[in-house]
Amino acid sequence: MSVPDSDEIKGSSGDIRSFIRILRYARPYWGKLGFAVVVLGVASGMGVLSAALIGRLVERGLVARNSAAAWKFGTWVLLAESASVVATYFGRRMMTQTSNDALYLIRARLFSHLNRLPMNYFDREPLGRTVTRITYDVEGLEDFFGSTLARLLNAILSVIIVICGMMATDLRLGLIVTFSMLPAAIVTWGTRGSVRHWNREFSRRNSAINAKLSEFLNGLPVIRYFGAEQWSAKSF
Repeated sequence: MSVPDSDEIKGSSGDIRSFIRILRYARPYWGKLGFAVVVLGVASGMGVLSAALIGRLVERGLVARNSAAAWKFGTWVLLAESASVVATYFGRRMMTQTSNDALYLIRARLFSHLNRLPMNYFDREPLGRTVTRITYDVEGLEDFFGSTLARLLNAILSVIIVICGMMATDLRLGLIVTFSMLPAAIVTWGTRGSVRHWNREFSRRNSAINAKLSEFLNGLPVIRYFGAEQWSAKSF
């Protein structure tokens, strides 16, 4: 059974394939994930609505010195913000619970896969690298699905709702603001290769450190017996 190295999969197509492969582990929970996305969409919509109501509050209430309008729009702002906070809480909680279930399945299959690997794999691969793969890399997935994905979806939905709202309110101003975001999008797209490279480099060096540490810890009796403490510390 061959074990491909993660660095062999390069390019945006590799990232997309990896993301789709990870999502397959969440297949039993796609219904909950979809509902969580809908709830986060409601939260984004309430946030944008609150911003629009604040504009009405300032324009029709505070600037016009209309206390009735100020109280009216102030109440609506409070309700919209409260709904946004509640929806965000439940949406992220549901997504976190679902992602934890999927990651539990990934961890279980990883450990089962380790038990089926041939012995020459453990002779060829440092132990620290294997430990890094099943701990650090999975923790990265946990962080992505537990928090980053929720924030990413929330941000994307907010941007879409804001752009649609600006287009509906003032088409010319909406187009200007939309096109002003293109430089940031171009820079982000252009630097993705460098970011991917340094993330892999960090993972590779982290694996090397863990491998060396594991070797020294396992060989500590021998190191102490031959008085090689200073050599091992310098080498590490």
